Amino acid sequence: MFGLAMGDPLAIYLHDHLAGANFAIELLENLQKSHSGHETGAFAQAILTEVEEDRAVLKGIIDKVGTSHFDAKDAIAWLGEKASRVKLGHGQPGGLATFEALETLDLGIMGKVSLWHTLGVTAAFDSRLAGLDFTALAVRAQDQFNRVEKFKLSIAKSAFACD
Repeated sequence: MFGLAMGDPLAIYLHDHLAGANFAIELLENLQKSHSGHETGAFAQAILTEVEEDRAVLKGIIDKVGTSHFDAKDAIAWLGEKASRVKLGHGQPGGLATFEALETLDLGIMGKVSLWHTLGVTAAFDSRLAGLDFTALAVRAQDQFNRVEKFKLSIAKSAFACD
């Protein structure tokens, strides 16, 4: 498929997650800007800071592992985020569009939990991953998921109310 078998599987996997991180950051930036002055914007900003830190860790790992020359996934993630902006731009801070954005973020964060667990296992046989505390990163990601899930559920009533 598109010559991916020729590349380093770990580099490809890491770049897949980098595309997801970039998507999450743009989604959170949009939530923060669209709902500034509301608790939704403040919540998005708090999570955004951590997701940016996690992306920096991931970029550091990519620098050690090497790059993947397949960047179409980055472009697809970017386009997906742009499409979501149209929908979010017309939403209320506690409306369905925000709820769905948070649910999308939930899924991405669970992918990040899986990433850190996978890299922890892989570090046992790939020295390029040495020196990082993947358990702590996974715990942090799980905490992010829990906070996003709690906030998402707190707006469920307003997101699904039929007035």
